[in-house]
Amino acid sequence: MQRRERSPSESYFWPIVLAFGLHLLVFAMLFVSFSMAPELPPARPIVQATLYQMKSQSRATTQTNQKIAGEAQKTAARQYEVEQMEQKKIEQQQLVMAKAAEQKKSEEARKAEAAKQAAVEEAKKK
Repeated sequence: MQRRERSPSESYFWPIVLAFGLHLLVFAMLFVSFSMAPELPPARPIVQATLYQMKSQSRATTQTNQKIAGEAQKTAARQYEVEQMEQKKIEQQQLVMAKAAEQKKSEEARKAEAAKQAAVEEAKKK
């Protein structure tokens, strides 16, 4: 009896079929296990609580309102400080721009002076 060699596609056929079948079986069991779960009785609350609202106004409410007002003043102070810092930054930027403009003017004046000197020297040479 002669054994012929299998081609690569023939050697992978049955393992692929087996893997595919196992995947289908696991997928099917996923749904079967949920459908066979036992039914539980409905849940009953363990603790019962009743909420009451007091009709009288305590002093704590007044203190809370005062505390809120104090916090509003602190917040307003922080906003004022932020606005002051922004104003200082703007002023510093304006100073830097003014210095740059002065330097540019002085450069232009130096260039103009140098041009005058060159013109005077050329006039003397002629």
